Order: sequence, then C-alpha cells, then structure tokens
Amino acid sequence: MKRFLYFLFIFFLFSIFSYGVNENPFGIVFTIDEQGYLIFLEGADVRLCGTNITTTTNTEGIYTFTEELDFYMDKYILKVTKDNYPTTYTAITPAFLVEEFNSLNGILVLPNSYAPSSGKSHIIVFTYGQEDIIYGASARVYNSNNQRVDNQSNVQYIKVIDNGEEDNGEEQPPKIEFVDAPGDDTVGYIIKDLSPGYYSISAYKDNIELGHRPVITFANSIISCVSTVDGVWYLGSTDFHGELKDEEDNKVQGAQVKTVGPNYYGTTDGNGQFTISSLSYPSIFFFKSSKTGYKDTYRLGVVYDANGEENEFFIIISEAAFNKVVNDLNISPDPNKGYYVGGILDYYGNRIKNVKVKVVDEQGDIIEGIKVYYMDSNREKFDPDLEMTTDSGVFLIPNLDPGQVYYLHFEIIEPNIGLVVLDLGTVFKNGLTFGGLLAGNIEKGNLEVIGFDMDDLLIGKNAQNIVALKFKLKETTNYESVTLEEDTLIITDKGSGDMAKVSAKLILDSNDNGQLDEGDLPLSDVNPDPENRKIIFNPSTENFNIRGEEKTLFVVYNITNATPGETYLATINENSDIRAKGLTSELFVSVEGAPVKGGEIIIMTEGPPDIYVDPDSYNFGKIEVGEESGELTIKVKNIGDQQLIITEQITLSGNTSDFTLIANNVSKQTIINTGEEKTIIVKFNPQSNGIKTLTISIPSNDPDENPYNITLQ
Repeated sequence: MKRFLYFLFIFFLFSIFSYGVNENPFGIVFTIDEQGYLIFLEGADVRLCGTNITTTTNTEGIYTFTEELDFYMDKYILKVTKDNYPTTYTAITPAFLVEEFNSLNGILVLPNSYAPSSGKSHIIVFTYGQEDIIYGASARVYNSNNQRVDNQSNVQYIKVIDNGEEDNGEEQPPKIEFVDAPGDDTVGYIIKDLSPGYYSISAYKDNIELGHRPVITFANSIISCVSTVDGVWYLGSTDFHGELKDEEDNKVQGAQVKTVGPNYYGTTDGNGQFTISSLSYPSIFFFKSSKTGYKDTYRLGVVYDANGEENEFFIIISEAAFNKVVNDLNISPDPNKGYYVGGILDYYGNRIKNVKVKVVDEQGDIIEGIKVYYMDSNREKFDPDLEMTTDSGVFLIPNLDPGQVYYLHFEIIEPNIGLVVLDLGTVFKNGLTFGGLLAGNIEKGNLEVIGFDMDDLLIGKNAQNIVALKFKLKETTNYESVTLEEDTLIITDKGSGDMAKVSAKLILDSNDNGQLDEGDLPLSDVNPDPENRKIIFNPSTENFNIRGEEKTLFVVYNITNATPGETYLATINENSDIRAKGLTSELFVSVEGAPVKGGEIIIMTEGPPDIYVDPDSYNFGKIEVGEESGELTIKVKNIGDQQLIITEQITLSGNTSDFTLIANNVSKQTIINTGEEKTIIVKFNPQSNGIKTLTISIPSNDPDENPYNITLQ
C-alpha cells in the first residue's frame, strides 16, 4: 500500500476538510491488520445513531451519507459495524464542527483481538494541537463523580512507526503499536475495560491539561476519538463566564457551577454571575449547577472563546418547583433516574409550537413506554393531555436511565410537513438536564421589530390618545406574505401606574407619515390584564399583510384618573412577544429585534413641587479594578406645578473614591417648569475588589422627599 495512506491518516484530517472537497460531509474508517499496519476498512456499515440513515465504506475506507443530513442537529454519534470487528462508536460530537470542516469523523476500528472484556468498553483518544498532533501526552479520563479512572494497568499509548520498509517493491504503511508509557512517538492512548456510562476525556503534557469532551460508552464496544472533530485538542486556556437563574427568572446567589468530570468550578455572586477560571479550550463539558434547596441541574456547554468573553445562560430549578411538577403530573420520582427538559427554538431564539417529540433507539425506532410531557402556552405547568409543544416550546421527559444516550426526533405536526430533526438526550442520576434544539431550517420568512427613540412624557391624570410605543415591523426575506397572528402581539408595561386605569389600542400608520392622525387604522382595542401588566392585542389579519416591506404601528394609551407621580412604560420584551406566520407555508415566522420600549409616561402632580429621579438606583455590574464603566445619566425632573428648588449642593457618601462625578447641573438649581429636566452623570471606576456603593443625596423643597437618595452599586 502506498505511503500516501500515512498522510491521509495524519495530515489529511487537518487540511483537506476545510476546503469542502465533497458536497456531502464524509469521513474515513481505518483498522489495523495482524501485524499492526494501518489499512482502510472496506465494507463497514456506518450509521447515524438515532436514525435509519446508513452508508458503507468504499475500498479507500471513505463513507459518505448520500441522503441530505440535517446539520442543525445539536450533536450526534456514529456507529460502525462489520463482522469480526467490535462495534465502534464516535464520541458525542457537536454538529457545528461538521459544518465548519465539511467532514464527518475519522474512525479507527480495531480487530476482534482487541475487543473489550464482556460488558466493558475501550476508548481510543488522539491528541491535537494548533498545527499538528501533540506527541507524548498522558491519559486523563474522569467519571461522572469527578474521579480519575485512568491508571497504569488500564491505559496503553498509541505509537506510530513510520519505518518506510518495502515489501514487494511497495512502501509499507505506518504501523501502530500499543506501549505502556507515553513517548515522543505516541499520538494518543487507549483506556481499556471501562464500565458503560459517562466519561470526560482529556490528556496532559508539560503541565497543561488539554481540552475535554464527553463520552458515553456502551457495553461490548469501542469509542473512537481520533479525528479533528472528536479527538482532544489544546489551543490555549480561557475563563468561562455564565449567569444562573431559577425558574422564575430570579438570579441565584451562592450556587456552585462545576464541570462534570474534572473538578473545575465557580460560585455565583449576587447577580447570579460566575466564572470558572483557566479552562483549556476547545472543550465540551456538561456543567452541573447545585445549591441547597434546588435540584441538581445540568447543561452542555462549549468552551470555544479564546478571550473568555462569552456569557452562557444557565438555569437551576428549586426543589419546590420540581416537586410541584411531579405532583401535578402524578409522577413517582426515582432517585436513580434523571430528567430531560428541552426547548425547541428557531434561529432567533423564538419558541416553536406544534412539534411532537419522539424518543427513539439507535435505529430510529420509537422506544415504547417513555412519556413526553409538554408545557402549556402560559409557561405555568406541564399538561399531561398535550401531545405537542405549545407557544412555550418546552417539553419534559422523566425517569430516564443515566449513563446512556436517548435519541430525540422532532416532528412538526401542524402543518404536517414531516420534518424530523435529531437531538441527543443525556441525563444524570437524580438531576435535570437542560437541552435545546436550534431548528433553524424551519424558517419561512422573518419579521424584524424596530423601535423608535421616544421622549419621556409628563401628562395629567386624565389623558387620551397618548402614544406609549411606536415601532416598525419589517419583513426581511421577501419569501412570502406574512400576517400577524391573533393573541400574539404582547405589550408589557414596566411602569408603576395602575393598569386598570388604562385602555389601549394598536393602530396601523396607514398613510405612512410617521404621525398618529385620524387617517390611521385601528387594528385592535383592548383593556390590559392589570395583575400581569400585559396588553394582548388581537390584530385583524385582513388589515395586516406584508411582504418585503415595513409597517409602522402605534400603541396608544387612554388614561383615566391615574395616580400622580406614577409611571407607565410600554415594552415589547422578547421577540416571541410578536407572533406571525407565512400565508403560503402557514409556518410561524421568526421575529428579531426585541426588546423595544417607548418613552416613560409620568403622571403630573397637582400642587407642591415634586421631585422625580430616573433611575433612582442602578447596578453597574462587574467592572475589573483599573477599568471604568460607561457613563450613567441620571435625570432629575419636577413633576409638580410649583417650582422645585434644589436648596444645597448634592452630597455623596459611601465608596466615593470608586465613583467619578462627571457632570452635575442639579446642585442649587431651580426647576421652574413642570417637566423640566436637569442631569447628573456618573462613572464607576473601582480602585479595589469588592462590592462598592454610592449614595447621592439631593436636598430640595419637595415636602415629602427631602433629601431624595439615589443608590448606585
């Protein structure tokens, strides 16, 4: 066999992938003969696990899936089978690597003489650096209890011999030997006879631990991690940042977030923020979040940012919320089982409804007896009678066996277009794993919501036709006509005023002059939900239909007998607050651009001067010592109809050396006109570590708010 085999095996995997030489992603399967020489494995069956999609390697060991694969899959596993060879799997592989390299895994399959003991599994690992294989790295393998499982007795190292000897006039291919210690000619390792379950694989050299990746091992099989998409790498180290919230979207302080496998961890601060320092990248981890009173929760994360600037969002579920769910569903929790909670999203993070989740085996056949529950559209509970996702896009699968992989299919039921995409569900004992699928290929047209900068308004307690929010909806693809859906344009008011004193209208700027006038068309007229401060509009689909253009809309408030000093602030919180669909496909349309908000509406006080400050408290967040924040502008207004006099200089107290007063045109000022505005501008530039606070006191002739204190942190 020609010596180009060696270059294919070692260097081909680095270079040619990036050029996209094949329309379909492809990979190469190798084995070794009785003397240990590397040869192509012809006639091996390769399966995309969780589907009935299979292919067979050709005479050069190359496999290509001729069917169109959906690479919006989150992650996948391949399985190789052939008589007289142990079943071989790849590691859990993120699909974006396949898209990036236009290649599937290179897979090393060993002969039956290397098969694991009955019920056990081997893992083969190759080690990579920025430009070449890393030689001589030692094994690092951890189980789900953060314990090392590699030892001298169960690890051998993979030595490649490139001797160039000739046989019958042809150069010999490289030869593999398994040796007991790493050396200058070893390219990885094999760890033998592990019990089936979860492991985190890495390697170590020169005081550096390479990146990690998760592996699920199966009985009587070998896991092959030898190519650029499933080996272990080292490009550098970085910090990993995240934010942890509970099921009510509250920031969780004092929780530990740690990697499953090696013992890297961080603890959340008062803002729910955490940092795990000096992680090797690229790495793939399951992260575990834990705190007393909460259920252990898990989420897969990719450490891929050399600058440590990514901020991942994590969630942790309280024991009370978990117990309520299982009680409502009449589920008997098994402490030896795990739970999978998933969300189906489009490209812009909007939740997708009308999707049915099916749990399948390696062949893509449905596993009977596993119940999938779906959350209702209000995101309040899982309803056992639901058979597909609602507007929440969330589903729950309880009591799954930890240490194995579940393959999930997602099928859009209405309209019935038969789309199936693939995800992997991995759970841990007595914990919840959160997953999500980016179903980007179901987009059929998009809307962009664009807000306008709006001035604050000071109005009387009775006011009609007040423009609380002005925004545009722009159809960006010219794919098909798009219309608004009923009950799916939601406004949240973030002010303090009583919403029971407000009625609201949604009005289309039909003459497109940017101003509210008599020629504009009302689309919906509703009373808000006062308790939740929600306004849910029901626009007429006949009057809203756009394709490749934009429409301007107004949210108009009519206010009756409002309380002086209170405020109203109309906001579109999330892209999912606007729902639309394509008229041709009837698929729900993606929306991007939120949040958007209107100007603040302030109810004027009748009588004495009344000081109004915005904001009256502010948290600058985490700023490194020696750096500084952006400028914060604090507005000071008079919302009474008599003169407001700032009687003295404003005073600062607290950690005054950590804050800088950039501008102050408030001290000793008289604010004569109702609604007139003065400003204070502040920066935060910490001089030392710790939480810093500043109180700004404004003395005035306001009869009941003197002084007015502003708190910065």
